[in-house]
Amino acid sequence: MKNKLFFFLAYEGYQNAFETSRNFINATYSPTFAQLPAGQQNYINAVAADVNPADCSPAPSCAALAANLTAALNPSSSAVVRALVGAPGNFLGQPSQTGNFTNKDTWHDAVVRLDWQSNSNDSFVLRGLLERRDNPGNYGNLEYFQNATQPPDASNVLTNRDYEWVATWNHIFTPTLFNALRFQMIPEYVVNTRPNPAQNGPRIPFNVLPSYGNFGVNLGPGIGNLLSEKRYQIEDSTSWARGKHSFKFGLSFRPARYHENNPLYSTSQVVYFPSLFNLYGLGGPDCATAGLNRSGILPPNTGCVGAALGSYTPPLTATDLSAISSFNNAAPGNVTLFNKATLNALQAFSGVVPDQFRTSFGSADWSGWGYYGGIYAQDTWKVTPRLTISPGVRFDVNAEPFPTGGMDDNVCEATSPTRAAVTSLQTQLKNGKTCVAGGGTLRSFQINPISGHTNYVSPRLGLAFDLTGDAKTLLRASGGAYVGASELPAIFYSNIYNPNGQFLIQEEVTAGTDEYFSLIHNSTVNGHLPVLAPTLADFNAANLKPVPDGPHGVFITAADHPCGGDDIFGCGAYRSTYSTQASISVQRQLWTNMSLEVGYVFQRTFHVQDPLENNYQQAVDPGGAGVPLIDPFNGPMLVPKDVNVETGTLYCSCGDAIYHGVTTSLKRQFANHFQFQVNYTWSRALDNVLDFSSFNSSYYPTIYPAGINGQGRDWGVSAYNVTHNLVANAVYMTPFKGGSGANWANKLLADWTLSPIVTMRSGIPFEVLINPQQGLASECTTVAACAAGTANGNGLVQEAQNQARPFAAGRNTGFGPWNYRWDMSFRKAIPLSERFRLEFLANFANLLNRVNFLGVNGVFPGVTNASAAQNVRLLNGSTVNLLSGPYTFQGYASFDQAEKTGTKIGGGTPLALGADPLAFNSADVPRQAQFELRLSF
Repeated sequence: MKNKLFFFLAYEGYQNAFETSRNFINATYSPTFAQLPAGQQNYINAVAADVNPADCSPAPSCAALAANLTAALNPSSSAVVRALVGAPGNFLGQPSQTGNFTNKDTWHDAVVRLDWQSNSNDSFVLRGLLERRDNPGNYGNLEYFQNATQPPDASNVLTNRDYEWVATWNHIFTPTLFNALRFQMIPEYVVNTRPNPAQNGPRIPFNVLPSYGNFGVNLGPGIGNLLSEKRYQIEDSTSWARGKHSFKFGLSFRPARYHENNPLYSTSQVVYFPSLFNLYGLGGPDCATAGLNRSGILPPNTGCVGAALGSYTPPLTATDLSAISSFNNAAPGNVTLFNKATLNALQAFSGVVPDQFRTSFGSADWSGWGYYGGIYAQDTWKVTPRLTISPGVRFDVNAEPFPTGGMDDNVCEATSPTRAAVTSLQTQLKNGKTCVAGGGTLRSFQINPISGHTNYVSPRLGLAFDLTGDAKTLLRASGGAYVGASELPAIFYSNIYNPNGQFLIQEEVTAGTDEYFSLIHNSTVNGHLPVLAPTLADFNAANLKPVPDGPHGVFITAADHPCGGDDIFGCGAYRSTYSTQASISVQRQLWTNMSLEVGYVFQRTFHVQDPLENNYQQAVDPGGAGVPLIDPFNGPMLVPKDVNVETGTLYCSCGDAIYHGVTTSLKRQFANHFQFQVNYTWSRALDNVLDFSSFNSSYYPTIYPAGINGQGRDWGVSAYNVTHNLVANAVYMTPFKGGSGANWANKLLADWTLSPIVTMRSGIPFEVLINPQQGLASECTTVAACAAGTANGNGLVQEAQNQARPFAAGRNTGFGPWNYRWDMSFRKAIPLSERFRLEFLANFANLLNRVNFLGVNGVFPGVTNASAAQNVRLLNGSTVNLLSGPYTFQGYASFDQAEKTGTKIGGGTPLALGADPLAFNSADVPRQAQFELRLSF
């Protein structure tokens, strides 16, 4: 047999068009400093002069701050806010840029296949794939600051390009010896998200202002991201049958070139969040604590009722008190005047008091080659007619483009891990002292692993045994180890944010530091804030030069494990995820076409990526012999190792995970126009890695490899755990016969196929989180203060908006709602002739249109210390104890309904939809229908 040729070409193009809304805020106008109202000018000058917020020197900066409080924080005094909000009743003052538009998601797919049988021993297969996608993407359902007279062109924001070719040559040497050579090439895989354009340049900053009535924007616009990969793969496999053995040997080589340009934070993220700045906090830490008292009762002897405000500011004037009371709907002099007296987002924006800046300088254009190779051998041995075993082993080598080598010789550490020692050293460095002269210790650390090569050995074994000898009861068992490539984000970020400073240098400046006040002043005077991003000149003028080991820097490294307890960088090459798997099952034929299978699956995974905060260590009591400071609610108090570094993340491949699954499957093969399958799985997934982001976990699990009381790093239920999952599906074909001789009823009922799918599963777990404002903003500085549970004052950990768990809470202890869903498919074949056939298809997702809630908001805002945590009120009027638990919460539909209608239940007042603790914040798809008409010939 030779010269047999088969050719196939298919193309599919489709477009999803749907209406969505957009709000482009044409108000990136930042006035010059001279154009600001006098009150705002005075306020900003006072902020800049306040070089030492602790004692309010030099005078009269705090007096000026208080005297101009009203003018600075009143949105009506801000030219920027007036331009942004516009006339009353006019949505953001920009109706021409607000409304609906048609979002078109366009796909093009083409597949080509060529099969050639050149002779009886050789065959060739060539396959090609082309995929293109263009999607406006994030231009729907978001609001953007957009400095343009017309909305930007959103016709092609997200671009996907995927081109693939696979060539295979099969050669038969002898009837028992066969070889397959395969070459795969992906010459281009591209994901390109263009930055949103602006009239004053290609990019403007992220401005985060959660809602204020009709005012507010989500995170946007995008900075743009270009990801390009070229992949090549050569594999050769030889199969040889000899007696009762079938051997297989093979090798593979898989080089890949990565190219990514993702200038994360290069446009700057400027955050204006509500409830972060407590107005009465101007009076000092005690007053700030009083203002956040959720019970509305001020602690005794706080001196925070309009009298002297401690060391931070002089007494507020009656005008200032009136302004604060109007912000919070309280009468001047009322004992609850300053209860929750915090700025909302619009007031923070008007007063030019952002919570945080994140800015990157340098280049994010990175490329590198990864090389992956392996060899394997396997034997399938039919020991007896009833028993077959398959042993095998594989050897892999991964050489990936992680940064390697290098030393950092300028790491400045405090002589002792106390807050006083760290604060003193930081002050000395700001005053121009060297590390040693300022009382610190200068140390050197290895930045990256010496080698990026990692080796893996993966043995495997499988068996099949006929238990009863009648081929009706089959036992299957298998086990082995498997390895994959490392995650590309870990490779990319550990390169561009490496401490060597070759690519991006990120600065993170949070409210409360002297540099923060200077940065606000410089950027505002130069016409940038509150809208436009601070420039490099603004950062340099604020003594924030973006250089390696500079103040407020952020670095990322990657390794398999930390070098030691005091090493802030990483050691050991980053290892790819490696899993050991085992399964056993018994399948029994019950009767013709019907079988039942029960099985157990186990998987243990090693080297899971886990981002560890690696620059912080546990603080100790300054008066004790290294006694650790642990707050009963917030957990360990932390101080930095390198006092210049804001945060240091180690992408550590040191996480672990375990999965247990018990499965039951009842199958009926297709016969008499009918088949079905019912599957039930009970499973348990456990791991010790951060679920989604380092912002959503406490610091203590990443600091202590032994975890709490030596019980493991942070072992708990996985965020992806689904305990119960039942899925049933069926296919039914009508038994009626159509054709020319059939009556009209048979023709109508013939050739119908009905395919229902019913799914029932338990809810996805969620974490119980608190929002302690500025990282661990409530720090205790002595053992006595920690034991009292009354921590207060800004801590040295400045991760803004870090949503951490209470110290006693485990991971993912909350239970999400159950999900019930019925999907349905209808298919009708209409024969037109011997060669032509028409098919009508109707597919329905969530046919009954049941509301299946998915996500639950587990964040409890405004709880910062043990005292407040013991009596936290929910929307329905009940209270919970976040200090000691239990933390087995569930989501409540009543909360969701109260938020939708804006009504009160119990004693609570609903917030924005999904914002209340334990309210639902996401749902599965509503009923969706898709109709198709196909012509086959």
